[in-house]
Amino acid sequence: MKNKLFKFTIEVKPTNETLLEGPIAGGYIDCYAGAAGVEEALKKCVHELVEIRKFSFEDVLNDPGIINLDYWDKHIKDTWGGEFEHSFPTSQEIRN
Repeated sequence: MKNKLFKFTIEVKPTNETLLEGPIAGGYIDCYAGAAGVEEALKKCVHELVEIRKFSFEDVLNDPGIINLDYWDKHIKDTWGGEFEHSFPTSQEIRN
């Protein structure tokens, strides 16, 4: 099965191990993951946030979105343009 690109909005809280610049009570993080199905994609997002970035997982706030790679570059520019746009892979990088 071909992978799809999913987007989740996830509520998190910091732990004693979370590296942050300044105090924060919690927040919402948009997480993108490529996978064949939604459960696999969500597991990837939760793993990244909990195991790698050391946040406490609280909740998934919405149904996952599926991003069409033909519009990925526009989505990133429209959503994250400016300061964060270059933090994301291009559609060409994702396809390769």
